[in-house]
Amino acid sequence: PAAAASSSSSSSILWVKDPINPKRSGSSLLKLPQKSGYNPSFVSYLTRFLLNFDPVSQQWWIRGAKSIPAKASLQEVFDIRQTQFGELAASVQIGLLSEFSSNNDNNGPSLLLEDLIQRFGPASSTNNNNNDENDDNTAAFQSREYKEARRQLALLFGLLEGNFQPTKDITKLLASVDNGSMGSVRLEENNNNLGGFASPPLIEFPPPPAGPEYKR
Repeated sequence: PAAAASSSSSSSILWVKDPINPKRSGSSLLKLPQKSGYNPSFVSYLTRFLLNFDPVSQQWWIRGAKSIPAKASLQEVFDIRQTQFGELAASVQIGLLSEFSSNNDNNGPSLLLEDLIQRFGPASSTNNNNNDENDDNTAAFQSREYKEARRQLALLFGLLEGNFQPTKDITKLLASVDNGSMGSVRLEENNNNLGGFASPPLIEFPPPPAGPEYKR
């Protein structure tokens, strides 16, 4: 979807009704500036991510199927869909360049990742209106969707290269997906690595890398 300018938040993608940017009608990606940082693999993966998780993009893709002739061959269907995908990818690319382009501190990808997490992979569901079984099932399904979205985002941003890759943000994201815990730690008695302590020392673990909302 094309990213529109926002007066309230420059890091927020505003999803428009038609995700195809009218400024770009071709079927191939633009030649990105060398300093943009968003390589074609990243743009293509992000486009596929949106087709899987963004309802607006999904509806646009479904409407695109209506333009396929009923008697089209498999090759013709492939060619039409490839063209449509290229148009969507080009629109996504324009949104990246206009809203999340590289700057002096390369924080564009971090802002983009934060925006995508808030939209498609928040840490928890907010559907707490009722406590019946249907709501529990919906919340469980939504939680699985959010977790899968976060996993896919980690893979997506791993495609960025060099200093443009937000490694700390990816590490935090992966920690939230794993959400692992340590139930206990056992130290063998008379372990020489304890440095001569008469009893096992107190061991404290650092804060969870996934963020303060997760338990230590």
